[in-house]
Amino acid sequence: ARTGRLNDNLGLLALMYGLGGRKSETRKIIGELKERSRHHYVFPSVFAYAYLGLGEKDRALTYLEQAYEEQDPALFYLKASPLLDSLRSEPRFQALLRRVNFTQ
Repeated sequence: ARTGRLNDNLGLLALMYGLGGRKSETRKIIGELKERSRHHYVFPSVFAYAYLGLGEKDRALTYLEQAYEEQDPALFYLKASPLLDSLRSEPRFQALLRRVNFTQ
């Protein structure tokens, strides 16, 4: 469980770095998460947040869709998290909200 929390924090840190213009740090963290995922499970939502930090909405949405398939607990916050506001107008995000049974 400890590794999972560390991974979650890294995903959020990557997002914050990206939003702050520190894209190279975001990319480094994504690399670290990919390496960790070779040996430990990393929730898809962690990658979704990290890729949002790079402004890669399509990739973030792909990971959120994977999160749905894998029953990632972070989807509980899908409707309310302000960290996902940049995706709210995206049709794929709206479809995901419907799949999770959250409607706006």
